[in-house]
Amino acid sequence: MNIRNYKDNASLLADARRSLLGHLSVAVSGFLLYSVIGLFLNGLPQSLSFQNPVLNLVIMLAAQFITAVFGSLFGVGLSCIFLNLQYGQEPHISDLFVCLRNNQDTAVRVRSVVTGGELAAVLPIQLLMYFLPQGRTLSYIPVITVVTVVCLTAMFAWRFTFAMADFLLLDFPEMGAGRILRAAKSMMRGSRVRYLRLMLRLLPLHLLTVFSFGLTAMWTGSYQRAAAAAFYRDLLESTARVPAA
Repeated sequence: MNIRNYKDNASLLADARRSLLGHLSVAVSGFLLYSVIGLFLNGLPQSLSFQNPVLNLVIMLAAQFITAVFGSLFGVGLSCIFLNLQYGQEPHISDLFVCLRNNQDTAVRVRSVVTGGELAAVLPIQLLMYFLPQGRTLSYIPVITVVTVVCLTAMFAWRFTFAMADFLLLDFPEMGAGRILRAAKSMMRGSRVRYLRLMLRLLPLHLLTVFSFGLTAMWTGSYQRAAAAAFYRDLLESTARVPAA
């Protein structure tokens, strides 16, 4: 029987804020560097163009997958910064590149599954927009809206299912990719709604980012990552859900 004695979201957010005290510059700098790398990688697939529309689509989707997986490795490194903060360890900007130094094969396998699932979830709306007749967008708005809602729901459900995978990869480097994915799924069983509520608590800060024209984006992103690390630690300490070897 699993013993569930979880902290409430207010306590988790308090833990997140405490972890950032005295280390905000490293957290924000790490998040900024991660964002710059992500913007660069996200633009690469769009720069590819071929005469054949089908070939163009296939190449673009393949490039999108490769760059997204590679970029997500830096996301694991960003999680390393905030996991260190949660454990009271000294973080470093170089933690952002931890997957380029250690456990590369497992990291690539884990992130290929997680990122691949997210991209597959939004593939229908990508295909719809790609093959939509030019000048007919307005007449397809109802269809576009429904497909978008379904795709985003599926994407976030998949993302939340494996939300703890990056932290497990860092905490248990001896585990293989399959065990990490199973452990991440097991940890989030029954906790996805709680995690969603935690993320929704940060929605006002994201709205503030919009209204401040992005001025608070780095703080909001750092706070969200710190909250995710606090959530992971709470799950790990409150349950025994990591599969045995």
